[in-house]
This record gives sequence, structure tokens and C-alpha cells, in this order.
Amino acid sequence: MSFPVNFEGRLGADPEVTFAANGTATARMRIATNTRRLVEGEWQDVDTSWWQVTAFGRLAELAGDHLRKGQAVMVSGKIKQREWEKDGVKRVSADIVADKIAVVLRGEAQKLAEAPASKPATFAWPDESTPF
Repeated sequence: MSFPVNFEGRLGADPEVTFAANGTATARMRIATNTRRLVEGEWQDVDTSWWQVTAFGRLAELAGDHLRKGQAVMVSGKIKQREWEKDGVKRVSADIVADKIAVVLRGEAQKLAEAPASKPATFAWPDESTPF
């Protein structure tokens, strides 16, 4: 059974992209989410959770090409429960299969606005199905 999910977080590392024998790309990434609270007059990140996110096909290729550790992203997908056994103990995890991944430019927007005008943008959208 799977459940829809949407969340925003930060990449803990660059996505790891692999290719199956048939050429289908798979990207695996860890994304941290947290809550910000005002503690003694200072904002702190608390209640950090780590999520294993997997993307397939063109989305996986784009994630590998354009996403980097520390970037803020929004993920839309489905939670899939996975069960396995390790050392005789049954284990369960909730993994996310991404349908869409978007880069969040909230904090980065100021950096983009301050970029020198003499440097032209070099990024071109590969096709109309780009999820970003």
C-alpha cells in the first residue's frame, strides 16, 4: 500500500544515480526535514527526520545532474513501506518514491539576485517534461 506525501527538506548528500541493465536510471537520496522553534530567543532546528527518497527514469537523471548536497528541495510522491530481515530481526522502513522534485529558491533567491550580470545563465531545459 502507498500513501501520497509532499514535503520540503535539504539533501544530505548528492544523489546517487545508477542504471539498470535496460538503461533505466535510479537516483537514491537522503533528505532531512525538521521543525524550527524559538528556544530562549534563538531559532533552532529540532525534530530532524531523515527520508530515503528514490526517483526513476528521466527524473532520476535530472536529479543526478542538477541536485547537490545542502540544496532545499520539495518532493511529491508516495510512501512505500518496506520490510526486511537483518540478523533474524524483522525491520520496517518507510521509503518515498518521488513523482516530482523541485528546487526551493527561498534562501538562494538573494544569491541569484546578487549574481554578476556579466555571467549569462548556461542552463537549458532538456525537454518539456522537466519536473523542476
